[in-house]
Amino acid sequence: WKWRTDQLPDTEDSSRPVADRLPKVDPATQEMRLRYWADVLHRLDAIPRAGLSAKEQVNYDVYRAQIATLIANQRFRDFEMPANSDTTFWTDLGYTARRPFRHRVDYEHWIAQMRDVPRYFHEQMDEMRAGMKRGFTPPRITMAGRDGSITAVTDAAPEPSLFYAPFKNMPGVPAARQATLRAEAVKTIREVVQPAYVELLKFMRTEYVPGMRTTLAAADLPDGRNYYRAKIREFTTLDMDPDEIHRLGVAEVGRLHEAMLATMRETGFSGDFAAFLKFLRTDPRFYARSPEELLMRAAWIAKRFDGKAGQFFGYLPRARFAIKPVPEDLAAFYTFLRTDPRFYARSPEELLMRAAWIAKRFDGKAGQFFGYLPRARFAIKPVPEDLAAFYTAGRGGPGVYLLNTYDLPSRPLYNLTALTLHESAPGHAFQMPIAMEHKDQPMFRQLTYISAYGEGWALYCEQLGLEMGMYESAYERFGMLGYQIWRAARLVVDTGVHAQGWTREQAMDYLKQYTALPEHEIATEVDRYIAWPGQALSYYLGERTLLEARARAEKALGDRFNVRAFHDAVLELGSVPLPVLETQIDRFIAGGGRGPYPDLE
Repeated sequence: WKWRTDQLPDTEDSSRPVADRLPKVDPATQEMRLRYWADVLHRLDAIPRAGLSAKEQVNYDVYRAQIATLIANQRFRDFEMPANSDTTFWTDLGYTARRPFRHRVDYEHWIAQMRDVPRYFHEQMDEMRAGMKRGFTPPRITMAGRDGSITAVTDAAPEPSLFYAPFKNMPGVPAARQATLRAEAVKTIREVVQPAYVELLKFMRTEYVPGMRTTLAAADLPDGRNYYRAKIREFTTLDMDPDEIHRLGVAEVGRLHEAMLATMRETGFSGDFAAFLKFLRTDPRFYARSPEELLMRAAWIAKRFDGKAGQFFGYLPRARFAIKPVPEDLAAFYTFLRTDPRFYARSPEELLMRAAWIAKRFDGKAGQFFGYLPRARFAIKPVPEDLAAFYTAGRGGPGVYLLNTYDLPSRPLYNLTALTLHESAPGHAFQMPIAMEHKDQPMFRQLTYISAYGEGWALYCEQLGLEMGMYESAYERFGMLGYQIWRAARLVVDTGVHAQGWTREQAMDYLKQYTALPEHEIATEVDRYIAWPGQALSYYLGERTLLEARARAEKALGDRFNVRAFHDAVLELGSVPLPVLETQIDRFIAGGGRGPYPDLE
């Protein structure tokens, strides 16, 4: 684990000092990493697993799956495609700039890291050229407009630049040293960082984008069908056939569509489904009037959860979270939801307020559903302006729930409760801190994120909101079902594009037919699925595994089933592959439904 984090330092891990360098990504280093991981796997396979304790068997299974994924990515040379429509190596640098800087060394290391940008960019561009030579690139259509995040750096003065952001407030650094560090930062941005971005922009516009492939499917890449199967295993932790996933998706979309029709009728609407969607997209009551309103609404939802948390969870995490707006440079390409103005926030402030209200409603119910509650808290914040255009509707994690306040007419408020439960508590801002608080577990379980578990849990939390009484109207329940069918439709679209030859237009038409997503977000979502094969499958397959495990536990335990103990048993694991989760729930059942914190039940 230490070797892994030294090789690829976590840009958002504020428990460690800011790194004074960027990772090496040259061919020799990549080959060395493959040899290293292959040796680790060889040594793991030499360990007799049956002789390990139950706890160590979980550690073994989690770690071996991680190493197998690292090896597969190296063998397929995934590093030759370090940019797609959702994430790029150059925008990822901004995550370090946004993390807390606590000590003088963080600022000094950040300047050193900025000086390393030209070397890092050259190595990345060389890898991208190698990928181009063998047809291993994202589809060209998915990268349209993504150079805006480069020009945001090249066209700005140093001081407004994201790279300078840490130097605006420097607590704990003497005033004289602050002045020196700020001057060094401005000089480094102007003389080192911006020229590197100018060179990158030229490469993207004149060389890479013109040389990108015009096909869409992962199957069209070198060894593409095996590559897609490997990506399915990576993101879902399951060995499923694409056709099997496609059939499951079609069936689930049909089931959820019927549920949406029933909920539509609850509202008293007399038209058909298409007319109802048009009504939702055009009535102003469903939209916030300002970014501040959107953030406040999210905070209200978060606080409603606070009041319910103890009913559903035993262990509550200590960590708290912030609700923040999505950065401006990502917001337009970050997804969310179509325009009756009743359903949309009228301002970024209103959107944030609504998200906060949803989060706080959860707080009031958490104790009913969870025994162990994390100590950490989170903030609700708007996505920074420099990211907002490229960002999804929101993202959550330890300490923060980023809410996209860009283009409010595309962000209906009836979706906000489901989004907030997913991204804040009891979703990502709940699950991740609990994993990090279990100091008795190895670091590769505390800090590693497995998409099928994390996204499956967060999607499960959207449905859990029904039990918790978080949805206050038929419109909000329709929004929750809309989010469910959206994730089920991903099973159809992802496999349709990457294994069955679907066009971009087919994928978009399918989402238009069955989901309430606005057209802007449909285009953003489809481009994301095209550029990131397999990742979109993890949400629904992860949730499905959790729901089936819970149903199995409820049936086996009968009156002994305690929802708080079940949730604690799931969250205590940290982020694990789905087969490991299923095995642990079988043990939970065999143990009579006792959770890991009996005193909290």
